[in-house]
Amino acid sequence: MSWALVLVPLAMAAGVVVPMMCGAEHDHVISPLDKLAAIPGFKLRVSIDAFRQQLIANIGGLPARTPLNARTVGTLEREHFRIEKIIFESQPGFHVTANLYLPKHGAGPYPAILFPLGHEPGAKAHEAWQYVLGSFATKGFVALAWDPLGQGERGQFYDPDLRASRLIQSTREHSMLGVQTLVTGESVARYTIWDGVRALGAILRFTWSD
Repeated sequence: MSWALVLVPLAMAAGVVVPMMCGAEHDHVISPLDKLAAIPGFKLRVSIDAFRQQLIANIGGLPARTPLNARTVGTLEREHFRIEKIIFESQPGFHVTANLYLPKHGAGPYPAILFPLGHEPGAKAHEAWQYVLGSFATKGFVALAWDPLGQGERGQFYDPDLRASRLIQSTREHSMLGVQTLVTGESVARYTIWDGVRALGAILRFTWSD
């Protein structure tokens, strides 16, 4: 099971108990750990710190913490909350578009929620996410959703004739960006992870959050 050679070390590093597995091509129970143990120098168990350091090294390291240069570019008023359209720079000149949902009732500091998104069309503007985020704000939470790289207002392959991405689906943009960063010895994960880290700074910058 080739997939096991990738997933098992990740699971074990996180403290997950890995059971014995049965391969369809075998008539007996086998363990992927036996295959891993046979690799010279391979460690079946590593500490969380060692795993984290290796993971960060594999994606090219994390960027320096630089000024966010965060600003509000628009506001939408709703009955029980308001939405602030914000832009911040997770890296110099690397802009992140986001929507910040703020309660209109109660007194801060409010509990805060960072809301990373999936691959749905429209990213932070997707109808389902607007409903969820508005519900959070109505219940007294501050919530921030930001466009992932290659989605929403952060499409990287815009076609003026199509007035949309030439790659149509966000997952195709992710794949193309991933290939391009690999050529430079990095990983697109380096950018998306750091967007999330700096989103925390952005939500604190704009609110009295706890």
